[in-house]
Amino acid sequence: MRLTPTLAALAVCGLAANAQAVSIKDDVVSLGVGVRLQTRVTVADATDVDGDEFNVQNAVANADLNNTGNDAFDFQIRRARLYLNIKYGENWKGQVAWNADNIADNAGGRRVNDDAAQIRYAFLEYGTKLNEDFRWGIHFGLDKPFFNDAEYISSSSLLFPTRRGLAETFFGGQREIGIGLRLYHPFFNFGVDVQTNGQNADGAYRESPTSTVRIEFTPLVDGMPEKRAESYAGKEGTHLVIGVDYGLHDNFDSNAGANQANGVGINVNRETLYGVDLLFHWNQLTLIADAHFDTKYSQPNNEIEGHVFSLQAGWAFPMENGWVIEPAIRYEEIDENDDLDQAVNYAVAGDDETGNSGTAIELGVNCYFSGHSNKLQLQLVLWEAEEGEGDATIVRLQHQLNF
Repeated sequence: MRLTPTLAALAVCGLAANAQAVSIKDDVVSLGVGVRLQTRVTVADATDVDGDEFNVQNAVANADLNNTGNDAFDFQIRRARLYLNIKYGENWKGQVAWNADNIADNAGGRRVNDDAAQIRYAFLEYGTKLNEDFRWGIHFGLDKPFFNDAEYISSSSLLFPTRRGLAETFFGGQREIGIGLRLYHPFFNFGVDVQTNGQNADGAYRESPTSTVRIEFTPLVDGMPEKRAESYAGKEGTHLVIGVDYGLHDNFDSNAGANQANGVGINVNRETLYGVDLLFHWNQLTLIADAHFDTKYSQPNNEIEGHVFSLQAGWAFPMENGWVIEPAIRYEEIDENDDLDQAVNYAVAGDDETGNSGTAIELGVNCYFSGHSNKLQLQLVLWEAEEGEGDATIVRLQHQLNF
C-alpha cells in the first residue's frame, strides 16, 4: 500500500475540481473526501402567546417591547461539513466528519456559531456477506442510530431545507457513541443500537443508555432503494418502503444534584418512542408519511404522552437544460402533550427549525441544477399553535453544494 504525498494532501484538505469528490485508493485502502455547504437566508414574522411579536431566530417573546424584533433578512451558514470516508479491505468501512453549523452574524457584527467546529461522526463498520443477498455488520463509534428516519436520512437529500418535525420534537438530534448490529437484504434492512450519553444536571453526571431497533422492508419486486432519500429529484424507478421502529431512553436525570446521594428530589426520566413510516417513490413523485407516539415517564407516577403526524410529497419536472424543478408540500401535526391544549410560542431555543405543539403547512419549490449535489430550495412555513395566539410565517431560501 503506497499513497503519494500529493494525493494524500489533496484528500486531507478536501480540494476538488468540477464538484467531484477527491478520492484515493489502491488494492487495500480507499479514502474519499466530501464537502457539504448549505447557505441560507430567512425572513420571519411571528406572534407569541400574548399577541406580541416573537423573534424566531433567537426565540424571544415580547420582541417588540424588548426591541429585539426579527431581522429583515437573517443570513446563515446552515451547515459547513467535511467528510472523510474510509474503506479498508473487503470488510471494513467508516467515516470521520467535522462540522461547524449554524454560523451567523450576531449583534456585534462578528462571526459566531451555535455549534463550534467539532467531530460529528467517527465510526467504523465491520461487515461480511452470509450469502449472495444477505449481509451483516457490526457498527460502532460516534454516529446516529438506525432509527427515526426523519433524523437519520442525510441532510443533503431533504425535500425541504428543514427536517420533518419528528427530528427535533422527540428523540431529536440523537447522535452518540455506541454499538449496533446491521442486517442488509434486497428486501429489508434491520438495525439495533445501544448508545450512551452523559447527562449533567446541577453538577451530577451519569451515562444514560438509549436503545433503538428498526426494521424497514418492501413488498415490491424491485427491492429496496440503493439509498433512502426524501426526494429522488425525478429519478426513474418505483419503491415502496415501510419502516417500523422503537426507542427507549432510560435513566437520565432532569433534576439531579445535591440530593442525589439519598435519593431525595431526584426526577429520573424514561422516554419511549415508537411509530411507523412509509416512503413511496414513483418516477417523478416522492412521498413520505409517518406517525410516531412518545411517552415520557418521571417519578413519581408522572406520564406525558405526545405524537407527531407528518405527510409530505414532491413532484419533479425535468427540464430540457438538465435542471429539475420540484414543487413540494408538507403537513405536520405536533402535540407534545395529548392531555393539554397548549398555548405555546413557535420555539423555545434559537435556530429551532420545528414549531412546538401545533400544526404547520409548508410549501416549497426546489431547483436541482445537478441533483442533490447542487440545488436551490425555497420554503414557506405557516405554523399555528394548538391554543392561544402563537403563530409564525417563515420563508427560507437555501442553496446547497454537496459532493
